[in-house]
Amino acid sequence: SALTSVLQATSPVFGFIIGTVSGAERFTPGRSFALPLGVLGVALVSRGQFDASQLAGLGSAAVVGGGACAATAYAIVKRRGTHLPPAVMSASQTLCAFVPLLAAALLVDGNPLDVHWSPQAVAALLYLGIASSVVAFWLNYWLLQRMSATTVLSMALVQPLIAAALGAIVLGESFGGYAAVGGASILISAAMILRRDD
Repeated sequence: SALTSVLQATSPVFGFIIGTVSGAERFTPGRSFALPLGVLGVALVSRGQFDASQLAGLGSAAVVGGGACAATAYAIVKRRGTHLPPAVMSASQTLCAFVPLLAAALLVDGNPLDVHWSPQAVAALLYLGIASSVVAFWLNYWLLQRMSATTVLSMALVQPLIAAALGAIVLGESFGGYAAVGGASILISAAMILRRDD
């Protein structure tokens, strides 16, 4: 998970490069410094969780590729799709994903009616379907209408810091000096990105 968070944190870097090249956003020296600083911060926050013996090259490449694909999609939406209401964008992507995901779920897990659905499982499904998908993506597209793609993608820098802080507060996990330096780097990076937003 630590490696994945660092690799996923490259998505705003891809967004900045793709957005600048495509003309969707402008190049600023501040962002060109802030983004690598944020990725370094994520690496420092996640440092204690790395296990080099379990690194998978293809999986790592897939995560980086996913970040690049997300950044490309954000740049396209920012350049051509911000005139569409966020609800239309969210509904469209959900409907496009529904058929292939349903087919994959039926092939892998079988008929969902054959599974015992506990109240906790139903609550988790509703939370993931409504709060983590519908509401989250609606807010995402709403923000994309008002901010650059790089700024919206930069949430990938802050998420590992929030997870590490919650782990320390709620679960008593360690949050050492490297994590503190990494957290400061992430916050400085985020402040620079937000201050220089278009």
